[in-house]
Formats: sequence, C-alpha cells, structure tokens
Amino acid sequence: QSQVTVDATCYESELRYPTPQKLLWEAVDWLYKQLRTICKIIGVKMIRCKYIKWKKRYIGFSKMRRKTRKKRTPLTRALLHLLNKLIKFEDDLRKQHRLKFVPLYYRRVATIKTIYHQQLELFTTGVSPKNRIVSIQKDYLRPIVRGKEVKPVEFGAKVNKLQIDGINFIENLSFTAFNEGTRLRNTIFKAQSLT
Repeated sequence: QSQVTVDATCYESELRYPTPQKLLWEAVDWLYKQLRTICKIIGVKMIRCKYIKWKKRYIGFSKMRRKTRKKRTPLTRALLHLLNKLIKFEDDLRKQHRLKFVPLYYRRVATIKTIYHQQLELFTTGVSPKNRIVSIQKDYLRPIVRGKEVKPVEFGAKVNKLQIDGINFIENLSFTAFNEGTRLRNTIFKAQSLT
C-alpha cells in the first residue's frame, strides 16, 4: 500500500529584500543609463534631471542603519518624480525618432512603467497594489505570504507537491500565490494517475 503525503512550499529565488526605495532607484538607474546611451548614439541632448544629486542622496540613505519615515518619504517622492520625468522623456524620444529596440528593452520599459504606477499608488494611498512587482530583472516574481516566524514573506515559485513512497512529484508550480487546500482533488487524481 503506497502512502501519499502532500505539502506546499516555496522555492525561493535569489533576490535582495525589495523596499520601495531600492526598487525605484534600480528603475531610475537602468532607465537613465539607457537614455544616456541612446542620446549619445542619435546625437540628442539629454534632459536635465539631477541624477547625480539623487544618486548621492540614495547612497547616503542606503548606508543609514535606521531608515526612519522622515528620511524615506522625501526620497521616495523624489525618486517617483525623477522616474516619471525619465519615462516621459523615453516615450517622446522613441516617438519623435521612431526608434526600434530589441523585445527585452520594451519588456523592461513596460515593467518600469508598471513599477512607477504601483509605487505611486502605494505612496499616495498606503495600500499595497495587487500583483506587486518586486524586481525589474525578475518581473515574474511576486511576494508570497507564508506566515512563518522567521520569514513571513518569501519571493519565488510556490509549489504544491506530493510524495509517494519517498519520491516527490510536483503537482502545481506557480509564481503567483494559490491556496493549496483547493488543490487536494487534483493531487488525489495525480497520485492515482502515477500509481
């Protein structure tokens, strides 16, 4: 008689802890560097945006041991403003000069635009948006609340797996959170099909 055990776990991805400031700075930094390169190639003047000033401010902020709300709020507001300015400039530049890029570039720009809207919503309302992006490189990752004492939130793929006589099988793998309780019937059918 085979014994079947079912468990849900999270296969974590390599990711620094995503704070709004880190995420916004990464978006600003990537977009600014891309725009500078594009402007150099096509011979267009880059917009004034005080990038160096905010780079120094962000580095100073990241070195602080206690990041108080008084320090976080103005930096977040400034990074949102700077990112919005860069997004608009990128949009105008692409339309005016009819530039063509590789698909990865368009995907990254779309991710940055989504990050801007999500972080603006979080900053103005204080409510965490649905399907929140936590990394510009790994835009498919979502925060998965596991409720553990040490790690309440994990970032990676959530997996519902079953074990038959010591051998593990993946029943469902998803980067968005799901309730493993609703997958019991599917798991039973999977176990029956495997044995």
